[in-house]
Amino acid sequence: MAREATGTIATVLLTDGTKAFHLRFRVNGRRERQIVHERRDCECGCGGDWTLPKARAELANILARVTAGVWKPRESRPDGTARDPTFHEYASEWVQRWKAGEFGDPPEPATVTDYVDWRLAKHLLPYFALHPLSRIDKRLCARFKADKVAERDDLDRVIAAGAVLKNRNRNPIRPLSNRSITMFIRLLGQILDQAVEDDLIAANPARGKHMRLAVEKHVRTFLELDELADLLQSATELDAGVGPTTTRAWALAHAGASPRQIASDLDIAVPTAYYHLAKQPKTAGGHRRAIVAALAYGGLRISEACNLRRRALRLHVSRMDVEDAKTPTGIREVDLTPTLVQELKVHRAWMQRAGHDVTADACVFQSSAGTPLRPEGVRRLLLTLATRTNKRREIAGLNPLPRVTPHTLRRTYISIMLLASGGDVEYVMAQVGHADAETTMRIYSQLLKRAKRDHGLAFDTLVSEAREAVLGSGSEPTTAAGQ
Repeated sequence: MAREATGTIATVLLTDGTKAFHLRFRVNGRRERQIVHERRDCECGCGGDWTLPKARAELANILARVTAGVWKPRESRPDGTARDPTFHEYASEWVQRWKAGEFGDPPEPATVTDYVDWRLAKHLLPYFALHPLSRIDKRLCARFKADKVAERDDLDRVIAAGAVLKNRNRNPIRPLSNRSITMFIRLLGQILDQAVEDDLIAANPARGKHMRLAVEKHVRTFLELDELADLLQSATELDAGVGPTTTRAWALAHAGASPRQIASDLDIAVPTAYYHLAKQPKTAGGHRRAIVAALAYGGLRISEACNLRRRALRLHVSRMDVEDAKTPTGIREVDLTPTLVQELKVHRAWMQRAGHDVTADACVFQSSAGTPLRPEGVRRLLLTLATRTNKRREIAGLNPLPRVTPHTLRRTYISIMLLASGGDVEYVMAQVGHADAETTMRIYSQLLKRAKRDHGLAFDTLVSEAREAVLGSGSEPTTAAGQ
């Protein structure tokens, strides 16, 4: 007697809000599937108007035919070719299986957002959605890459002409980098790799030399100690209601300029210069300095900082609990420095005075309007602070800050803590939630290169000692100017 066939049904929610039912079963050891859709106008040839009970009944009929040895693929397209899922259908199913952990550990929410809301929804689906998997070939994949490059080049030309393009959220549109385009191609390759595993296509057309782009080396920045102090000062001034003109006036006065010189340098009237020099900041406290301090003194990821709840703070023992999927317990205990403890206390007092929510379930970091901080808002804040800081540093004759992002401050914390702990990599890894030592050691090696600046002094000393041994102690090197 033939063994009874078995199968499963996967319900896949597509990005248009409708459902597709994937009927999976085996025929002679080969995996097969049949897809039916609840949308009546779908193009898969199933007729539409399917529900889960109807799909179960259809699967039972299919399994009965398989057991009897009479099953044949019944779906076909109008042109007579065998039916295969569109990229939209298969990608939607792939996302559900990926989130369920079928291909490894379930992804973190931030990764899902990156893959689904950005790479897939905004770039891959608009291009490949209606293409059946069997019609996606090397030429189509290469054309996708070329179109993205051309789109980037066109945007570069528009920006070079002085225009500022904005998206629906009124944020400036930035041209795609080679790295971003490579990320789209990589996700396309992952999805089509699984299609090969599922016996839906014979080979992956998104793999190969024709899909490669030269990816610029990612510059990972962190701040020097004086640069961090300058950035915090800018945050303090912004919280205190001190404008950029006042900041520059204070910097010029600190450099020894008179009010008349300040007025001339800033192109303002002399009485206005006196006004800025006499201006007093508001009461201490605010959300800007607090968020910068948490990122730079606590090493938090931007998502961790924005989602941090007040119940996670244990200031009496200088600790905070951070939800971290990479930590075995799911919670990472972070030791707080005395400075950060004080910053958080001042911040809480400010929030109470401003009438913001300071209950256990409230977000620690909120805007001046009382709403939770969003990552995009923090990035814009850091850009504003860096701009203010650089104006002050220019007056003082100092180099400008490198590009400052939330992760710049996280790397700054790692670099300072590595120095403070005497290179205790294991402790620093536990503090920031690194799953392996590779990232920590990469920052450590970069730090060591910058920390060994006294090697230049040692070099000069060796040369000077050799000169004295040959020419005597009174000898001096001849400079180019004296020749």
